[in-house]
Amino acid sequence: MSNGMWSPVPALFSLVMTGTLALRRTFPWTVLLVPLAFGGQALVLDPAPSTLGNGLALLVAVYAAGESLGPVRSLPVLALTGGASVVFEIDQGDVDAAAGDIVMAVAAWIIGLVVAERRRRTVRRLTAADEDLRAAELRTETALAEERQRMARELHDVVSHGVTVVVMQARGARAMLDIDPEQSRAALDAIERAGQDALGDMRRLVTLLRDPAPGIRPQPGLEELDRLVTAARLDAPVDVTVTGEPVELPSGLGLTAYRLVQEGLTNALRHAPGSAIDLRIDWEPDHLTFTIENAAACVEDEGSAAPGSGFGLLGVRERVELYGGTLDYGRADDVWGVRARLPLATVAAAPETSDPR
Repeated sequence: MSNGMWSPVPALFSLVMTGTLALRRTFPWTVLLVPLAFGGQALVLDPAPSTLGNGLALLVAVYAAGESLGPVRSLPVLALTGGASVVFEIDQGDVDAAAGDIVMAVAAWIIGLVVAERRRRTVRRLTAADEDLRAAELRTETALAEERQRMARELHDVVSHGVTVVVMQARGARAMLDIDPEQSRAALDAIERAGQDALGDMRRLVTLLRDPAPGIRPQPGLEELDRLVTAARLDAPVDVTVTGEPVELPSGLGLTAYRLVQEGLTNALRHAPGSAIDLRIDWEPDHLTFTIENAAACVEDEGSAAPGSGFGLLGVRERVELYGGTLDYGRADDVWGVRARLPLATVAAAPETSDPR
């Protein structure tokens, strides 16, 4: 302290200012206490201690207000910060320094606004990319359904025509059986050819109806990983580590891996803006393991998915468990992590499902 002696009152003010910052993610409006405590110490103490920690707490508070509350709702915090700086510098006997304090506070506030806007743009880009994929899948499903209906009508025509020919030729063969055996034999030959043609057409159409050609649906997989990481790096550093020998995944399993990485990056950007993200992909002989970690002060609750999102960690867990894998997420030592393990030994038998929503 400035007088060289320790006092519990200045320590209490410092504790309020620094301790409040720990709640800024969960309760954004608590940052109001920081400028109130900063200015209040100048009114209670004579003189108030000039410590670097208190000044930094004031700047962090106004930054957090701009970043979490937006330009309009954070104005009271900025105004209180400016007033607290003036009161403090008057108490210190250096009124001219108040102008510099206010400039630094405004700069911190603007930085908070810019960071928030960059995060929103990044999340919008990821969401738009996901919506584009959904729209493409919906268009493909509609086209596939229309094609299958067309083939069903064609199947009806093939069967109807083949059966009609068989019935008519059978009647003629029976009528001419005793009168003209050669003509009856020709009718039987026609029946055989019509039946074979009808069976071949039915077999082809039924096969297409039961098992559409693979690869017809434009679903993303791990080959789209670079695009996701590039978009996320616009707002936060992303470190990607890949170990082991990659193998080709079935489309359904590849889609599950893609959604897992997408949701992990989106959660990190939304709940811990600017913090470094570590993405690790381990190709093991029998399993594919994903680990996405970042320092996070706030995480998504299992039941708090945004209305209409339809795609969160619970949805990813269902995808992973569908393929016999496991997914865990939570905080450990101030690190928020998403960890998934997908089996590779049975990928050949993995169900090729569409994107469940």
